[in-house]
Amino acid sequence: SPTGNVFACGSNKKEKALKIFELSTSKELILLPAVNGEILDISFSTDGSKLLAVIEEDGFVTKVQVYDWEKGLLLKSPDLSSNEFVRTARFAMDDKFIITAGKRLSNVGDQNISLWNTISGSREETFKNTPADINQVLVSNDGASFFAGGNNLQVWDISTKSIKTTFNASSAFISTSGDSKKAVICRGKDIVLKDLESGNDVGVIKNAHQGMVSKAIFVKDNNYVVSVGKDKDVKLWNTDAF
Repeated sequence: SPTGNVFACGSNKKEKALKIFELSTSKELILLPAVNGEILDISFSTDGSKLLAVIEEDGFVTKVQVYDWEKGLLLKSPDLSSNEFVRTARFAMDDKFIITAGKRLSNVGDQNISLWNTISGSREETFKNTPADINQVLVSNDGASFFAGGNNLQVWDISTKSIKTTFNASSAFISTSGDSKKAVICRGKDIVLKDLESGNDVGVIKNAHQGMVSKAIFVKDNNYVVSVGKDKDVKLWNTDAF
């Protein structure tokens, strides 16, 4: 969470659970309701009061659910259409809106990135000319833009709904530094460090994990990177390793 006091943990389709734990004690605080599938993505609001969860149910059906996690309440959530398979979602614009993205299941329409009203759950905007398959969205630290990772890495302007920059960089997961000048990208078994101003790769850790690298994020004033792999290992890297 933004406060660093709690963390959220989601499970697979077998367990169907979404829990909040206290970081200092690892004590389970609450089991959230209405989880009927695998957790694909979770994120807190910037004020830490809400939790956003992307859940895959059976048969390529996904839901995006918004929780008041402290009260254990499921709030009004985006009403997805049957043509969109959402993989990722983030709060945006002072938590007043939600950005969703994923894989388009139909050649009809253009609903791969959408902006939703957090309170009403209604779709406010649909972004045009989006990629057909997006793994992750990440809102920039200044809140003015967001990154969309897939076959390419794109930077979108939230207010104009247009692409600012496209990097030739496929990514399964991306994390940006505190100043949004650098990013770490998961690419197969490797972790790549990219300069977002020039668009160049400035370093790489080859075979960082024995299996695919699932996630890698900056921590501790951008001096370290924590990575998680399909080999079930969690590793801490000094950015000098790049």
